[in-house]
Amino acid sequence: MKISIVTICLNDLQGLKKTRDSILCQTWKDWEWIVIDGGSSDGTKEFLQDHQEEMSYWCSEKDKGVYDAQNTGAQKATGNYCIFMNANDKFHDEHVLEIMVNSHPTADVVYGNWIQVFEDQQQIKVQAPKEVSLSFILYDNICHQAMFINTALIKESPYNNSYKIYGDWAKWLDFIIKGRTFQYIDCDVCEFAMNRVSQNNIQQCHTEYDKFILENLGTTGAELDNIIKKQKNEIENLKE
Repeated sequence: MKISIVTICLNDLQGLKKTRDSILCQTWKDWEWIVIDGGSSDGTKEFLQDHQEEMSYWCSEKDKGVYDAQNTGAQKATGNYCIFMNANDKFHDEHVLEIMVNSHPTADVVYGNWIQVFEDQQQIKVQAPKEVSLSFILYDNICHQAMFINTALIKESPYNNSYKIYGDWAKWLDFIIKGRTFQYIDCDVCEFAMNRVSQNNIQQCHTEYDKFILENLGTTGAELDNIIKKQKNEIENLKE
């Protein structure tokens, strides 16, 4: 089984090197690395040129944002599954791809646990749910870098570029509505750097969340979301 690893980056050469190191050490060797750089000016392009033999495809040019870059990478992929491991993120250890392949995946999306890594280097492990449901996605999310997506599926159904932060979340919701299958593997897949737009722009997060609820589930979905939020607040209040 071949795995396509897609990395997007912009002016994060040191982060890209960290991601590269975690790819090259994988014990499962049937993989390809695709790098989509948004036109960096920090030496990233030169680094890619110097290491292009390690990649099946790379480019360094201005794009329309995260999901545009990921769509570009997915279209170049030739593996059975794609995983988006972006600059400054890394596989948790050298056995991740081997564990994934040995799970004999058949689902549209295969996913595992992840480690949140904060700027002060504090780490928090997040346990992924054993099952993914509509109610879970309305309430929570799964780290994109902990998910292997059927390559043919993501090519057929690319990310919506109108989202700047929630394009992945909207995609999982779309998959669930259309009956796509999810498979959990008990593996810590990635270490996810928490210095992201989605952590730094809370207002835009709320705006895009409301947008995809209304666009995908309509008024009923928005009402359901309000109920879930209310229940969550009540649970939090009980903890105090």
